[in-house]
Amino acid sequence: MPSNTSLTLARWSGDAYLLTSQKLLQDQYEREFGDALQLVKGRENYLCERYAPPARVTTTHGLCRRPRAPFCQCPYARAKLAAQNGPIFCTNTAYFLTLRQWQREQLRRRRVLVVDEAHNLEVQLVRVFTVAFAPDQMTKWFGGPLPRLGSADEYRILFEDDVSRLDMALALIDDRLASLRPPGLVDDDLLSYPLTPQELALLGERDLLESALARLHFFLDAEDTEWVVRYPTEISAALELVPLTVSAMAPALLWDAAELIVLSTAFMGRPEAIAGYFGLEPEAVRAFASESPFPVAQRLIEYRPVGALSKATLSELEPALFAEVAAILAAHPAEKGLVHAASYAAARRLLTE
Repeated sequence: MPSNTSLTLARWSGDAYLLTSQKLLQDQYEREFGDALQLVKGRENYLCERYAPPARVTTTHGLCRRPRAPFCQCPYARAKLAAQNGPIFCTNTAYFLTLRQWQREQLRRRRVLVVDEAHNLEVQLVRVFTVAFAPDQMTKWFGGPLPRLGSADEYRILFEDDVSRLDMALALIDDRLASLRPPGLVDDDLLSYPLTPQELALLGERDLLESALARLHFFLDAEDTEWVVRYPTEISAALELVPLTVSAMAPALLWDAAELIVLSTAFMGRPEAIAGYFGLEPEAVRAFASESPFPVAQRLIEYRPVGALSKATLSELEPALFAEVAAILAAHPAEKGLVHAASYAAARRLLTE
């Protein structure tokens, strides 16, 4: 649920970034407090107005993405500009972190930054810098699956030559997009002529490669950071290079965004642990907590483990897990409850049992 405390702090400041962990929570903020804040999401959440119904094309593939197209006041551009100029810039944490890392010049320093559901913050910071290559990307960009090496340093050596080649590949995509400009059109007409399937494919390819290269360049330059290699043995596995800690990155990425930072969540942990996670001086961290309004007798935790569930153990343990869920439901036939599943697919399998 949206936090009244977070919104109160943002409104009190008159100049705030208000971050949520999910776009769903942004929607709730907008429904309940829409007049008090300015909300923006990523491009893929807005429809390009240049396409006539029934076409539904997001601004990720809008006509203004065409090279040298004039500036377009599409729904995404309007929402972003309103958030930049408004007193409360409300967005999801992943989008904000992406802007701060790769387009920092677009975000001025504000008085307050409020991070709601902040227990997810470390994971979201890690994702900003994680280098990931899916099998199809390895084939397209490297000619086949990448070798399984023992350390991140070995991958750093491997990628030294590839990164220049991929930079050139990105430039070639830009050149191909420019060459596909419809003949005889002036710049203003570029916003009325639909993108061809070839242009759409190249734009998608360009966005993926540009994002991967940005993280790859960071990885190659961040030699002082310890990285973890994740590369399962399955043929369909992706390669991931993940920073072990974000304590060195967090200050520039987050703490410089505002004069005062507020991390809000149900349970954040000890202040000294928070300082260590995020590269803060322990004496600069202040913790405030309130007691739960629910008595302990109404919020007991009963631990009933079935096993260590993972992709490798899913087929073996999931039937036993579903049986345990059924037993709990049978023990409370007249009571309402809520079952959390790891994914929609897992929830559907549970319903069929």
